[in-house]
Amino acid sequence: MTLTYSIHKSTTNVGRRRFFALKLLLAFASITLTSEATVYGQSSSETSGASVAVPEFEEIVINFEVQRLLNADIFAQYDGENIYLPVKRILEILGMQIKIAEGQSRLTGFLNSKSEKLEIDLTRNKIRTPYFEGQLAAIDYFANSVDMYVRLDLFEKFFGLPVVFYFGELRAFLPLDKSFPTYQKIKRKLVQKALRKKQVVLSDIHTLSRTSSYLTGGVADWSLSTNPVGGGEQFANLTLGGMVLGGDVNVGMAGDTRQGFDANQMRMRWRRHFDDKPAISQVELGDVFTGSSLSRSLRGGRITNKPLVQRKFFESVNLSGDLGANWEVELFVDGRLKDFTTTDAEGRYDFNLDVFYGASVIELKMYGPNGETRTEERYRRIPFNLIPRGNLDYDFGVGEQDRFDTSRLYSNGSVSYGLTSKITLGAGVDFPITPRADEIALFAGEVAFQMFSNLTLNSSISPNNEIAYGLSYTQAKVSLAGSYKKFYEGSPRNILNQLDRLSVSVSSPFKLLNQNVGVRFHTTIDRFPTFKTTNMNYGFNASLPRVNLNYIGKYKISSSLSASTKDISSQMFATISLSRWLRPQVRVEYNHTAGALTKYGIFVGRRVFRTGQVTLSYERNPLVGTSIAMFTFSLLTDFASMTSRSIATTGRMNMNQLYRGSVRYD
Repeated sequence: MTLTYSIHKSTTNVGRRRFFALKLLLAFASITLTSEATVYGQSSSETSGASVAVPEFEEIVINFEVQRLLNADIFAQYDGENIYLPVKRILEILGMQIKIAEGQSRLTGFLNSKSEKLEIDLTRNKIRTPYFEGQLAAIDYFANSVDMYVRLDLFEKFFGLPVVFYFGELRAFLPLDKSFPTYQKIKRKLVQKALRKKQVVLSDIHTLSRTSSYLTGGVADWSLSTNPVGGGEQFANLTLGGMVLGGDVNVGMAGDTRQGFDANQMRMRWRRHFDDKPAISQVELGDVFTGSSLSRSLRGGRITNKPLVQRKFFESVNLSGDLGANWEVELFVDGRLKDFTTTDAEGRYDFNLDVFYGASVIELKMYGPNGETRTEERYRRIPFNLIPRGNLDYDFGVGEQDRFDTSRLYSNGSVSYGLTSKITLGAGVDFPITPRADEIALFAGEVAFQMFSNLTLNSSISPNNEIAYGLSYTQAKVSLAGSYKKFYEGSPRNILNQLDRLSVSVSSPFKLLNQNVGVRFHTTIDRFPTFKTTNMNYGFNASLPRVNLNYIGKYKISSSLSASTKDISSQMFATISLSRWLRPQVRVEYNHTAGALTKYGIFVGRRVFRTGQVTLSYERNPLVGTSIAMFTFSLLTDFASMTSRSIATTGRMNMNQLYRGSVRYD
């Protein structure tokens, strides 16, 4: 018995695909009921002396999907029992070079490289690929004027592509391995397409010039602290900002309920910024700070040509090389694709790259036309004490040294020049206009030299004041910084008569048992004529499953001519993720000198009301026998934030409320 059905050409419409899938199921049911013997092939043949019919192929539309990369509608062939996929179309989608010649009977090309040749010859029914070489059976393929089609279940055997077909969705799915060269090639093309689209969007961005006003309001930031229990003082802070005479002005003041606002604690600064003026960028009046090795805080005026914000861009560099014709080259900075190109007829590539301050890993990935791959990695580190080549920065200020002593005036200035991209020279002066007795002008010379990409040396010499040397060394896994300062006796800046100071810092992130761990160490040695102090800080932080650990150790040695004392302590913080909303933190402090626990406690926080936070904490000091229980409630609104805190200690109760807010006004 035979079930007769008809199949119409499909479209990309999802509803029609599902309708066709139902027809396929009906077709498979009809096949199980037929009693006729069918031989699949391109022409009629005979089996056991009987004439057999050639199956009719119908063209259908299916969706071809590559996992997490792409999907496309393609035409396939269906003979009532098997699905046949187009070889040329699929291999071209996967980035392989294929062509059909000799009257559509011969397909040639290569897969991932020219060494992986592909050839299908239908006149001899032969196939040769890197995965298979042999004869083609009539049931294995179908050909028309458009493409060659191979039975779906043979794609893995012939081409190494494990295609899976879902009849219910009319979808061919290819779960490619990430190491598969074609997967990498398609991924590169998608990233390049996204970068090109981003560049087009950025080309439509226009810079808006700054506007100035002679009298405009701005922002008022305020805070109020109250202590309702025990008759404590109430404190308040107010900071006003706005625009006056084309510049921004900032006024800050603080006071309490006993003395009111103290005029000596009031700070004020007016600043005018000039766009695109290389000779002068800022003028400031009020409380100013001049930046150099001889810097001072002054109440007066300042003028500079330094940028309004810290520089980010350092220089542009050219990256070029020779590879050979038709190589594809990608430029990555810190793992992100920045540019890509194809080598010219002479085999040359060329990139212009903007280099910014900080550390960057520059990587060139190169892909040859025959499947070759190369990678070059370069490390660039630009320290912040270098300025771009040819730039001259100056900073000059004049005013009172101390707000409480208006009889002392100073002028202070510095200049820096980028001699090369690796050397920056500087000079500074601190000149007392109304000096104290025996107070003289101080001068300083500075140099910063980037000897290697990961090693920077710097030095500062100020006669009769101090001499300083420093270095900074950074590799992928280690950062080292050190400095030494020698102080001159009798210098007006050496109030404590210090002899010298040595500082060393080391940090290193690494993996331990597949977990991220960071260690750090810092020590400072200060010497004076009669005593010496050594301070060490060391620790580590580790991210473990559901636990984040942070350890801080302190070691201090103080020695004089007659005695020596040591103080060693350790602190451990552990944040435990018990659930999404419960992450308590446990803190423990141990004094090694006393040989006892000095503090331990637990802190639990929880968000409430979307913008609120509740924190409960308990701390115990077993050494002195005191306990502290604290409840804190914080609420953040568009107008202000409120923090209310209740503290219960052994025999005492205290409450504190802090309000902070910001108001815009005109």
